[in-house]
Amino acid sequence: MNRGIASRSRVTAIAFTLAMAVLLTHLLWGQDKSSVDKSVSPSGRHCGPAKNPKKPPPVAQLLDSAALHQDLLGQTSAPAGAAVLMTISFEKEGTLHRALVLDADVPQADADSLLGFVLKDLQTQKKSDEIWGTRLHVTLGSGATEVTEKAIACSAEPIGGEGDRLVTDRLELTNYDVQNMSPEWKHRIPPIDVVVGADGRAKDVKLRSKSGVLTLDDLVMNYARNMHYEPALIDGFAVEAPYQLELR
Repeated sequence: MNRGIASRSRVTAIAFTLAMAVLLTHLLWGQDKSSVDKSVSPSGRHCGPAKNPKKPPPVAQLLDSAALHQDLLGQTSAPAGAAVLMTISFEKEGTLHRALVLDADVPQADADSLLGFVLKDLQTQKKSDEIWGTRLHVTLGSGATEVTEKAIACSAEPIGGEGDRLVTDRLELTNYDVQNMSPEWKHRIPPIDVVVGADGRAKDVKLRSKSGVLTLDDLVMNYARNMHYEPALIDGFAVEAPYQLELR
């Protein structure tokens, strides 16, 4: 008798477990994948070695290394072989945007002094279409050496915000809705060039081409202009950068 009850209990428990497994599978299947797999970034943000410039600039282009070596003579108590890693970024005009010490094997005072010497001997760079950066790795000692390295950059990415609310405000005559637009209209939307500021706001918005319908172009421009974005990063610091927004 007891064995029969125990057997039925086991069967009931197994059935319940299987039912819960089916239910959970069903629920998870209907969820957005990014909400289940936390390793997937919700915005699809991409980070890696900076693409601009294609190669790290030569040290001779970046600064006057002879002057830097002269400045370093007797100015640091750091042991030979100690290293300092800096990040240096430049405005589109080629002037300094930001310079900071990322890591150092020396006391903070020595790292700050070295940064000051680098800034003094830094050279203006050629004009560029966007803010760009590089890393400078300085090894100290009687024969100090400098090597440039690629900075780590993250692209700008849209994250929603006011732009998402705009799509609910459909135009009276055309009834366009950016998110729920029919395919025959949506394919007419050209890529949108957005300049995303360091604050995550669109500073400039341009359509690559015209759709042929003024009201549609206006809606798309307003959508991109009022969207919130994650700003681009160079070595962890926000910078203004271009972004191509696709709404197709």
